Amino acid sequence: MYGHRRTARLFISTVVRLHGIPAAIISDRDPKFTSKFWQDKWARYGTRLQFSSAYHPQTDGQTERTNQTMEQLIRTNCPDRKKWEDVLPMLEFSYNNAPSATTNHSPFYLNYGMDPTVPVSTNVESQVPRSQQFVEELQTARDKAVELIRKANATARRYADLHRRDITMAAGQLVLLDTKNLRLPLPTK
Repeated sequence: MYGHRRTARLFISTVVRLHGIPAAIISDRDPKFTSKFWQDKWARYGTRLQFSSAYHPQTDGQTERTNQTMEQLIRTNCPDRKKWEDVLPMLEFSYNNAPSATTNHSPFYLNYGMDPTVPVSTNVESQVPRSQQFVEELQTARDKAVELIRKANATARRYADLHRRDITMAAGQLVLLDTKNLRLPLPTK
């Protein structure tokens, strides 16, 4: 069981260490995340804490969509439901290496500015049958994951396009800009 201090240490060692201090953290209302310790810690770093509403986890739609995709990946790539954690790293790698319908870049590329080297190649025959089988299973899982992600991206794009409309503006035309989520430098005295 993780307490709030251990959760904070785990978050720093797995997220902050690789990506820096987040501008915002969206979480459920678990006592670990609503504790004074957790709130004070992130306030000191300048991180906004946002909590989903009870019985309404859809507050963070992007995360919910990612979770749905990961659940589909696990279901299609893990016949033995008890061993899902064995395939999770490769599924996560596949997801992070697949271009997003929104950005046309993979999460990996957006994080690191380059595409990763794909770790498995089934072109080289192994003299160790179990090793060969393992590599082939990883490649199959990756291929399935990439295809499923492509389908999910296509579905998301079709849905988003239903609600999009082309807006044309002429040079010099006045427009309204919602700056609620736009980071602007604050004026100095």
